[in-house]
Amino acid sequence: MAKILFSDLDGTLIEKGGPTSDKNFEAMKKMQEQGHLIALCTGRNHIDIQPVLNKMHIPYDYLVLCNGSYIEDKSGNILFEEHISKEVGQSVIRLALSHPDIVAAFCYDDGCPVLVDGETKILDLDGLKDSEDDFYTLLDKAERFYMLSLHHKDLSVDIIKEVAKEITDHFGEIETHLNQQYIDVAPRGHSKGTGMKKLISLLENIESSYAIGDSFNDLPMIKAADIGATFTYAVPEIQEEANKVVRYVYELIEEEILS
Repeated sequence: MAKILFSDLDGTLIEKGGPTSDKNFEAMKKMQEQGHLIALCTGRNHIDIQPVLNKMHIPYDYLVLCNGSYIEDKSGNILFEEHISKEVGQSVIRLALSHPDIVAAFCYDDGCPVLVDGETKILDLDGLKDSEDDFYTLLDKAERFYMLSLHHKDLSVDIIKEVAKEITDHFGEIETHLNQQYIDVAPRGHSKGTGMKKLISLLENIESSYAIGDSFNDLPMIKAADIGATFTYAVPEIQEEANKVVRYVYELIEEEILS
């Protein structure tokens, strides 16, 4: 029987607001050597995450992406996917950009365009680059969306929360997840928690589940896991929902999974 760890990426395994440790990856490798499994569970999409994986060589067996609406294994085989429709995705982006100083990005089959101060960038497997195409031309070209991401230019959480509320009030087909100062838009009914449950349902002989993250969009998986953990630097609202509060990922692994 295998144990499975669902780990957030940004702020958890990649430094962002809190400390990280080389011991995290060492403990994760020990998990795999003992036959246990690791799923990276993130709001990132299958294009956005690749430069990180290529650079950092994070041990993993599965990727739960786009806040639970896309799952693939380490060989790139898609196990599950849901999308935001063309009409809804385009309308959400246009509504968000009707507000001043909003930075918008979306991921579709051909890449991930980003609009910043009127300039169009494109995120592909090699990172962020200048785009020859206009953001709105690419938006109209998209037939479906894997994810949408929004934030305020000055990283104002209050402003982006107001934009998110307006979006969810207008569109019942989607929901929003706060990740630090960013709002991720996912298909309705999907979260890191639902992605976690979906992957477990696709696997056999899972003994117990563990989850760790630092932000509000991690709460669904923290609450759904047999043992849900967060960090000493996480806000009190997140710590209150966790079974365990640690400084580093390896502490959860050593104390609960390898013990």
